[in-house]
Amino acid sequence: MDMKKLQMATTVEHEIYDGSTVKCTLAMYQIKRLASKNKPLYELVMKVLGKGTEDIFESVRVLYAAYLCANMDSDEVMTEDEFMLACGSDYTGIGVTIQKLLNPKNRKASVGVSD
Repeated sequence: MDMKKLQMATTVEHEIYDGSTVKCTLAMYQIKRLASKNKPLYELVMKVLGKGTEDIFESVRVLYAAYLCANMDSDEVMTEDEFMLACGSDYTGIGVTIQKLLNPKNRKASVGVSD
């Protein structure tokens, strides 16, 4: 199994305030790795996967966890506060990205639909 290809299939890009994008994923293997690096974020992701988010701050924290999962091997990652600042107040964009992360099969199913 090509792990890189699998991770890319579940990776989405989230646009931040300056117009640039960051990669995010909630691929199972990356979540497993997150558990050993940041247990509180891992536990939040597990809660949200089971019950959904309660407020925008949980959504941003899950998005940050997904950002960490996608960039875990990078030497340079934003802190949680830096990430929150970079998200600005794009509540709709945060929600859309969260839905893409939580429902990757739905996103994949719409690819290639013709007119």
